[in-house]
Amino acid sequence: MRSLEGIFKGLYIVGLGTIFSSLFLEMYYFQIVEEGMVLASFSYNLFFGWHTDILEYDFLTMYRPEVEIPLAITIIFLGLLGYCGYLLLRDSVEKQRNHLLIKQSYVLIFLLILDLFYIVAFPLFYLIPNGLYFPYLIFWDESLGWEFVYSVGPGYLLHILGFLLTFTYAFHCWMVSRRFKIQARSKKALLEKKLKRIHEPLDLDALISEEKVGVRS
Repeated sequence: MRSLEGIFKGLYIVGLGTIFSSLFLEMYYFQIVEEGMVLASFSYNLFFGWHTDILEYDFLTMYRPEVEIPLAITIIFLGLLGYCGYLLLRDSVEKQRNHLLIKQSYVLIFLLILDLFYIVAFPLFYLIPNGLYFPYLIFWDESLGWEFVYSVGPGYLLHILGFLLTFTYAFHCWMVSRRFKIQARSKKALLEKKLKRIHEPLDLDALISEEKVGVRS
């Protein structure tokens, strides 16, 4: 069990590094191309927003996208990444106290949900509604004679890879904490039952009746 947990933990560490790298790489590219020459190129980064890489004509800035994920979400996500890295320096899952393990499992699952936000919500609520196609498309505009190239960047792909690498260990922690919670509830219910029996009034008549039945048998 511990060797398997060690493998999951190793994958999780690699996954955290992968997700951390994804925050500083481009999530999306949008280019305007004419006869093989790039007229304008825009890329999106979670920290720096949209920036212009190539611009042959100033009027092409009208094609620059404006929609962005709030920076506060990314800062929270980065802080959560650091906290999850700190949690990995603690003892193994099996050695942790129950209440600490339950809290850790919540944190790891919350990180997965935030990472899933970038994977799912980014294209569904930020790209597609604003005419930015996903995941890759080349659109030819006959009237302008231009190609519009839409493509996800390495940052987005690393988010997916990081999610896959961190999912197993987070799910493992959640399952172990769930088992502890079930055990804790069972012990609590058993203790309450014993306390209830202790505080029950003593019924002498019932005891005498049971004693007589035992003697007759």
